[in-house]
Amino acid sequence: MINNITLIGSGNLATQIGLAFKQSGITIHQVYSKNIKNAKKLSAKLKCKFTNNIQEIEIKELGVICVKDDYISKIVEKIPNKPIVHTSGSTNINSLKKFKKRGVIYPIQTLNKNKKADFVKIPICVEANTKSFEKELNILCKKISKNVINIKSDKRLNVHIAAVMCNNFTNQIINRAENILKKQNLSFEILLPIINETFKKIQNPKTRLQKTGPAIRKDFKTIKKHIDKLEGLDKKIYNIISKQIMSDES
Repeated sequence: MINNITLIGSGNLATQIGLAFKQSGITIHQVYSKNIKNAKKLSAKLKCKFTNNIQEIEIKELGVICVKDDYISKIVEKIPNKPIVHTSGSTNINSLKKFKKRGVIYPIQTLNKNKKADFVKIPICVEANTKSFEKELNILCKKISKNVINIKSDKRLNVHIAAVMCNNFTNQIINRAENILKKQNLSFEILLPIINETFKKIQNPKTRLQKTGPAIRKDFKTIKKHIDKLEGLDKKIYNIISKQIMSDES
């Protein structure tokens, strides 16, 4: 059983997963970050050692890599052959092929180091190169989450794509909607009721696919008015999504 973890990274995910594991009784042995201030700050929260020297990374039972995807390979080159996992949704387990025991624990959630995450409700995707190591990772992750799923790299990549579309793309669309109102000196607050109602429907399987609006009605006159009013990227986004809605319903 895994009871001792070294965190490689000090960002949003490292902070929240480190706090969750510590609260569940797991010992955080050390935090590594190339930024010494960040390493020291997180280590103070987790009551553990810290370093910004990659050569000083100490892994007793498990190393958890929580860094940007394009930095994983640089980390892998320099750390010892100990049990290791990364936390990326889009990176294949084979990126860790130098390690005898290797795996992935990917929480499907947007995280912020300054806002406590309720990991109990967060699904965690688990993958390992052996059944025995997979079992160890499952036991570990079930200490912080009630929803642990074994998923291979190819499927996990699709989960990550879907998560990005739900989270990042939705945020971007809402930001663009806010900008449209700002140009008219209107408050974003007037959209909050419709946003709240939309997200309520999404959480109910019976209403998730229900759509309203000009595209679902094939109200081409209103769609044209909207597109003529919009400019640049907003015009393209509106047109593409409206066409997609009409295509889905045809």
